[in-house]
Amino acid sequence: MKLRSYIDSLGAQGVIEYAARCQIAVSYLRLHVKYANKNPSVSLIKALARESEGHVRLMEVLAHFGLVETSRESEAAEQEKRRPKGRPVPPGTHHHSAVGSR
Repeated sequence: MKLRSYIDSLGAQGVIEYAARCQIAVSYLRLHVKYANKNPSVSLIKALARESEGHVRLMEVLAHFGLVETSRESEAAEQEKRRPKGRPVPPGTHHHSAVGSR
């Protein structure tokens, strides 16, 4: 389950209890954790996964904060690597003759 979905599913009392288990303020959970507005500490990242009682995996917490690539981002990065760089060289010319002017 995604972290934001988990937080949304908790209800008011559940949010209070989850924040307490993670040792953070409810307001911090609702504003900064839920919307990934601040970079969390390693200990908070681990607590968010652990204290979700199995609902949110560590990799999902990392992805929530943009700390790992999602499969879609990874695929886009691979396509970018395969894309030719620089200006295209006109057919029938060597790349050295296409650079500069004579």
